Amino acid sequence: QHYIGEEFGGGVIFYVDRTGEHGLIVSTTDISDNARWGQSGVTIGANSMSDGKANHDKILVGAISTDAVYKINEYNGGGYTDWYLPAIDQLALLYNAKYPVNKTLESITNSDPVMSRWYWASTESSSTSDAYYYDMFYGELVYTGTNGSRLTYLWVRAIRAF
Repeated sequence: QHYIGEEFGGGVIFYVDRTGEHGLIVSTTDISDNARWGQSGVTIGANSMSDGKANHDKILVGAISTDAVYKINEYNGGGYTDWYLPAIDQLALLYNAKYPVNKTLESITNSDPVMSRWYWASTESSSTSDAYYYDMFYGELVYTGTNGSRLTYLWVRAIRAF
């Protein structure tokens, strides 16, 4: 049985299903403090609110080195290569578990706490120039609402499933 705040699978568990055998892990560090969401002006179809992996894979097709998904794709924390950009609902789960996750991260050398910052989500909004990010200070989703806003540089944190 796994639990929230457990160091496991290259990161820290922030969500566990009711079986205690499956859940989500957050990376021990921020992947970037300076990444853009990705392509602007095109609809990618990364519109799942809860499946970051599916969104991530769609965004990755056209990604360049300054994009959040590209940076995560290069990350191999704990020796794992299946990290992805979380969907907006997954970031909400992380926000709700921020305290126990950060308590564990304090004990891990060279780790970064989940800070009160704006983190990109893999979720695309209905507009071709918008994408969501999550405000880890107030615990709310926000969407970028101006043309070209996917090109704004924000923080990035990776997750993976187990």
